[in-house]
Amino acid sequence: MTSVDRHAAGPALVFVEIVRSGGGDLDAYILVGGEGSRLGQDKTGLVVGGHNVLEHMLTVMARHFDRVSLVGGQGVSGGGTAPEWIPDRSPRLGPLGGIQAGLTHTRGSHAFFAACDLAFFRGDFAAYLAQEAGDSDAVVPAYGGFLEPLFAVYGRSCLPAIGSVLARGERRVSAFFPHVRTRLVPEEVIREYGHPAVLFLNINTPEDLARAQRLAGPHPRGRLATGDQVPVVSVVGRSHAGKTRLAVLLIHELRRRGYRVVTVKHAAGGFQFDRPGSDTQQHFAAGAAAVAAVGAGRLGLIEAGDFSLSGAIARLGPCHLVLAEGFKREDWAKVEVWRGEAGPVCGGDARLIAGVTEGTWSVDVPLFLPTEAAGLAAHLELILQLQRDGM
Repeated sequence: MTSVDRHAAGPALVFVEIVRSGGGDLDAYILVGGEGSRLGQDKTGLVVGGHNVLEHMLTVMARHFDRVSLVGGQGVSGGGTAPEWIPDRSPRLGPLGGIQAGLTHTRGSHAFFAACDLAFFRGDFAAYLAQEAGDSDAVVPAYGGFLEPLFAVYGRSCLPAIGSVLARGERRVSAFFPHVRTRLVPEEVIREYGHPAVLFLNINTPEDLARAQRLAGPHPRGRLATGDQVPVVSVVGRSHAGKTRLAVLLIHELRRRGYRVVTVKHAAGGFQFDRPGSDTQQHFAAGAAAVAAVGAGRLGLIEAGDFSLSGAIARLGPCHLVLAEGFKREDWAKVEVWRGEAGPVCGGDARLIAGVTEGTWSVDVPLFLPTEAAGLAAHLELILQLQRDGM
């Protein structure tokens, strides 16, 4: 990830959760033929955030594709899921040989292909690419002047061009793109599903693995009044940096994606829910341990105590995410909003998972513009492993 990755905000997009087609012809392939020489270990054994990366990819892909198979290498067990394994047609052809083998094997007109080391894999984005194939031969994400050929969709119609470039001794996957109808997916679409530097983070070196481990956490979770644990993220920054504006945009976006969000605001100077002399204020002043007011479809609760964020969360009801504003000194995942000359306050914080700024910031986390609530929400989905349910 780069510290100066600045991009203009894309147009408003509609987030669609694409599920498996049920048509029996939407196949996906994970390329497992790499030796991991720079990493110093077999990539199929990678563990990030407490989970085997390959097993995680198999699980996620199974929700969106009718058949998921492994291509290349010597075959692996996949953690008991027993996926089908397809050997390379010829040895030492690299990922391009794996794509050739998969396309020869696939049942439909197109198939999705991914490297096996994508710790932050998004199945809904992969399915989106597959659904968008149409009459294209290849559908490939593109951002920052780079292509992502190992997170892409290819059609059986690519086989003649692939065979030709392999016969010439070429091993680059992109070598056959000029000879087929290649559709490039622009960055504004990619960022609806997450930050490209995270979505496409391949773990090729020990440094890549360390970066993925730090992003994946584990991040502390809060315990609700129900006893359930829930992800927590604090929006932090200096005064007047735009924390509340960002929090409001995030609430809207997360709600649009189907999440129930509860917020906790840090009010350093204190606060007052009801006016002096009101009934509830008199109840509280008289010594009531807690005072609740109910009316007009709302519930207000005032309770005395020196509460930390954990203490406040312990009094909350069911939700998918607690979004806090402030609490920069507490040990929770943080998103910092930064602007102006004063500089950020959490640059060295190990709990920082994203930055929001219109400028540049030398920090090893993804950066978003203040208007990129969709991309930031997608990033939180990945990093905090948000899950929707029937709530």
